[in-house]
Amino acid sequence: MREDTGAIAPLFSVAMAVALLSMMDAMVKYLSTDYGTLQIVFLRYLGGFAFALPFLIGNGLPDFNKKSIKASTIRAVLSVITATSFFYAVRSLPLAEAITIAFTAPLFIAILGKFILAEAISNRALTAILTGFAGVMIIMAPELSKPAGEIDESVVWGYVFASIASLGYATVMVLTRLHSAHDTAPVLVFLQTMFALLLTAPTGIYFWQPIPVGLWHYFAVLGLGGTIGHLAMAWAFARANAARLGSIEYTAFIWASLFGYMVFDDVPGFWSCFGALFILGACLLVAKGPETTQKASAKSKPAASIS
Repeated sequence: MREDTGAIAPLFSVAMAVALLSMMDAMVKYLSTDYGTLQIVFLRYLGGFAFALPFLIGNGLPDFNKKSIKASTIRAVLSVITATSFFYAVRSLPLAEAITIAFTAPLFIAILGKFILAEAISNRALTAILTGFAGVMIIMAPELSKPAGEIDESVVWGYVFASIASLGYATVMVLTRLHSAHDTAPVLVFLQTMFALLLTAPTGIYFWQPIPVGLWHYFAVLGLGGTIGHLAMAWAFARANAARLGSIEYTAFIWASLFGYMVFDDVPGFWSCFGALFILGACLLVAKGPETTQKASAKSKPAASIS
């Protein structure tokens, strides 16, 4: 793992990845009206595998050792759980709302980064995370204040699965940083996508529904966007502190609001916009420059090898 403390490139890489993945979320919500979650998850990884292969070949075919295969299998399982849970949440909730629940991921990233990677949480990153989380709470306040009898059961399950996806995503990102010590970004993404494809193929094929020719390009974009997004994430998390990068995830709310308005005519309310101000402030704070850590952690070595 390389540690480019204060480097701005990893921040831009994550911001670009978040934009691409947010676009994918909007497409998933659009497609979920006609196709099941398990089929969409399968096709997402099928397209991702097709686009990840050229990236791998372009960087030279490496020798996949047992360590790389074991590490990628763990990430693949977590990735499938994450994608399935989040796609279900997007199906059940408004896009911006599902993204909002997923904003707990930076908190999990910072905590897991501390225990798995032995990364100190800088004062600036901690402040940014707490500020962003306050914004999330502001956005959720109107819904949380409703009487229990008025809450739809599907919405509750949407929250549950969005939370599971958030924890799973955070774990994958932290493990990506850990495993980047022995694998390049193309290898990380390719192996993870390949094993995820193998895991989702049985259910995807079993629940298959015919897809008109005119809709196949949506699934192709899902695969391409997922591949580029995760390559950008893998590249960034191999070069910068996990807690610092985690706060940039909050920009997803901006993209979710934009795509939600353009595709589904969802207009964020006052509290959503007010909370977004906190989220933007958190991103600007963490992107300001070099961090002052609570304790030295220049090498950011993992606390223990779980790969």
